[in-house]
Amino acid sequence: MKQQNKFLKASILKAFSSFLIPLLVMLILFAVQGIYPFHTSDGTSYNILTLDLNNQYISFFSYWKEVFKGNADFTYTFSKTLGGDMVGLSAYYLMSPLNFILLFFSTAQIPFAIIVFANLK
Repeated sequence: MKQQNKFLKASILKAFSSFLIPLLVMLILFAVQGIYPFHTSDGTSYNILTLDLNNQYISFFSYWKEVFKGNADFTYTFSKTLGGDMVGLSAYYLMSPLNFILLFFSTAQIPFAIIVFANLK
């Protein structure tokens, strides 16, 4: 029984350290490089939202929030260029359980929520 408790404690410590060490390294790098929410010495701030992350994901996550507000539907949307089903898009982009964190952020705060996702993942 004592051997089992030692193994369990070691496993829990490994699990926490495998999450916390990369998180701390990423936050330190964000701070050194001045990536949002940190700033450089001259007050400017850079962002990880570039290319597809800024253009596509923000729109997809905003639409996902609208679905949960009851203003949109997962089955079909006219928001896409010529309209279309949402099944493939939802399965590929929007089915992570971490997306429920978005419900705690306003639509304007989605870029910050994505940074939270990046750090949690």
